[in-house]
Amino acid sequence: MSEFKTLFGLNEDQLKNTCILTPFFTKGMLDSFKVNETFHGTPYSCANSDNLTLIKTHVGAPFVGDAVLNLKNTYCSNIILFGSCGLVSETETLRIGSLVSPVKALELESFSQLLNYKIDKSRFTEAHNDLLEKLISISPANIETVLCASVGSIFLENEYKEFFLENNISALEMECSAFFNAAKHINRKAIALFYATDILGTNSPFDKPSEQVKIAIDNSIELAIKTIQLLADDLDKQANL
Repeated sequence: MSEFKTLFGLNEDQLKNTCILTPFFTKGMLDSFKVNETFHGTPYSCANSDNLTLIKTHVGAPFVGDAVLNLKNTYCSNIILFGSCGLVSETETLRIGSLVSPVKALELESFSQLLNYKIDKSRFTEAHNDLLEKLISISPANIETVLCASVGSIFLENEYKEFFLENNISALEMECSAFFNAAKHINRKAIALFYATDILGTNSPFDKPSEQVKIAIDNSIELAIKTIQLLADDLDKQANL
């Protein structure tokens, strides 16, 4: 068995042109993406539909970054990071259930960096602009483009709210900067699409959501998956021209 198949459960030549990386499979996600069989590797799992490969990475920048680096010798040209995020604050356009796509991600992945206040507010990495524009134009939902910060601690992020606000950072998650950097390293187009589940200082990502919040999040996941499918269709057609 190849090293790649050991890691992912599929061979390199079985991956599609568009790969969706997600930290975990939410309830109903596989059905929504119209995949039947899941292939289990260690530590990743994969599932194919007609025009995309879904990859479960687990949570954390090292898992996501390594997953992207391992795509170097596959057919995958476009990579989308799909998952949840927190909001720094609620606004007229950003609330729980909002869909956001980062234009840039601030590199704050290190726990020690946050703990010791050794942060560099200039260290951003960027999404692929053309692919991001295609995502926005093709989506039936409203997607807000934002600056995000990829943080190495959910506990410590609470100490940086003023810093985030002062630097126009709207969303918080844990993998996007590693994801963008790894995609750039292997020369792939990469964007991220997140659904907001919590607001800094208001609720925790570990809180059990109310029924109203659960409905808002479920609806945003459904719209996000529909958007990703439309984008994958379009990218597949362009690749076969």
